[in-house]
Amino acid sequence: MSLNTEIETAVSLSGEQAEANALMEIRVNFARDILIPKMVRFVKETHQRVYPVPCLIHKAVSYDLADKCGDEFNSVVNLGGITVKPLPASRETSISFFTAYDPKASVLKYIVAFHPLMRLKSDLFNAIVQTDGKDIPHLKVEEIGGPIEYYIERKFGSYGLEINVFNTKFQWPCLRSHNFYDYLNNMWSFAADLTFELAGPIKKGVVTS
Repeated sequence: MSLNTEIETAVSLSGEQAEANALMEIRVNFARDILIPKMVRFVKETHQRVYPVPCLIHKAVSYDLADKCGDEFNSVVNLGGITVKPLPASRETSISFFTAYDPKASVLKYIVAFHPLMRLKSDLFNAIVQTDGKDIPHLKVEEIGGPIEYYIERKFGSYGLEINVFNTKFQWPCLRSHNFYDYLNNMWSFAADLTFELAGPIKKGVVTS
């Protein structure tokens, strides 16, 4: 390989890296400017909605998500969240709702983590569909360049923690902030009722192991 070819290759790689860095910065700024303000509003309103049930508010761009759900969430932008203690007398029972944005994969994550395990036979989202007959809310975006992808992850953390993640993969310019805010409220309405009933003393007819 000649010196000129090596220089051209180095310049090309440098340009590609600069482009990738710029795209990453734009996506992180998108999370900061578009997503985080709506999540902050939602968390404050939810805190008021469930008062006087004890709550802990998790700030955006903090380590709270990774501390709660595991180090794998260090690679995403924590948009903030809230932990609710539905049984004030029990220090062990908690339900946490987070959202996070993966700027590399352009995936929005809606995360529900609860302790102790509810021992459902399926993930929480499909358990709600089967039990309450509700449809899982989807993020409304302008579809550009192909369909939106949805997928669910179910993880088990340490000390009896279960983590359910509803992932939405989309092109970031297609999302409007008011649609994200509506999605947060719709997801809360979808997930909160059954989750709190399962965590509390009154159990619904849900298939468990």
